[in-house]
Amino acid sequence: MQPILQLVQVSGFTVYATTLVILTLWTTATCQRSARALCQPIRWQQRLGVLLGLSLGACIFGALVGRWVDTGTLQWHWRSGAEREDTILLLVFIGAWASNIKLEIWTLEPLRQLDTRPWKETPSDEVAYSAAAQGLRNHLLIHSALLVSIAALWINHHWT
Repeated sequence: MQPILQLVQVSGFTVYATTLVILTLWTTATCQRSARALCQPIRWQQRLGVLLGLSLGACIFGALVGRWVDTGTLQWHWRSGAEREDTILLLVFIGAWASNIKLEIWTLEPLRQLDTRPWKETPSDEVAYSAAAQGLRNHLLIHSALLVSIAALWINHHWT
């Protein structure tokens, strides 16, 4: 892969994954506390949405264009060990991408709708917000596990 494309891919993934893992840890740490404490990591995640989207887009762009430059195709195969590793990495990434779509649309959006007064310290319906935040925390834990798996697979594939 061209070094610049790999840099775009790895930089995008690093920004995206690191940010989400930190937000996952912060959300998990505050989930059992008050709705006021819980609002902070969730609002930060919402504020960082553009950064997260651009970094994920850079990762996808770098990966696809890099694949095209390397092979002249966007096909993945299962013939050799290296091809299997590439394909497994791609499949796990597609799972994380689908997880990201669910995270944005079906997990964060209900919290946005419950937090109609972001200038206040707490949302108007703290009980509903806390319940929705539990779903967010659970999804973030799964999503972060996928991201850590991708990083481990990539490191294993490229550094061994």
